[in-house]
Amino acid sequence: MNKFFSYLILCFLISLSSAVACDFKKIKYGEKTQELKINILAPTFKDNFGGEKYVVPIQELCPENKDLFGTTINYLFIDEKLSQIFLERFGMNDTALMDFTEKKYGKIILPQDLKREDWRGKEYWNLKDETVTFISVNVHGGRKIEILELTPKLYEEKVIAYAEKIGKWLDEQK
Repeated sequence: MNKFFSYLILCFLISLSSAVACDFKKIKYGEKTQELKINILAPTFKDNFGGEKYVVPIQELCPENKDLFGTTINYLFIDEKLSQIFLERFGMNDTALMDFTEKKYGKIILPQDLKREDWRGKEYWNLKDETVTFISVNVHGGRKIEILELTPKLYEEKVIAYAEKIGKWLDEQK
């Protein structure tokens, strides 16, 4: 019986360590783009609203997390300072990012009798220094996108103002 419990605890610790092992925070919030030290040439996208986004495939930073391959890590710099990190997983027929999020930040409460892969919604974790948001929604063609956003409380207002500028511009395009 003791061997069984020891084995069970070991399995739990191994699964937990795989979520913790993926350290995608390669730069501190507020640091400039030059401080992002990665060994690949990441595509960057500048916009007219003071934003610049670096997009990195997760397998470049977390090769041990094979179940997350196909996920991108996005570093959003506003006015040349890291203001948000978000992971995106588009069109995958699994719950890999949801599973990773739960291991790292906490349980997502699902309605009874709903399969994990069918859940759509938003969950928040209000941590000491940052707000963590997990979103799962359907997009064009019924495909799913999962998003894990990490926004430091110090830059929340800046991120909201940035998103509002983009939203206003999109509304004007109609």
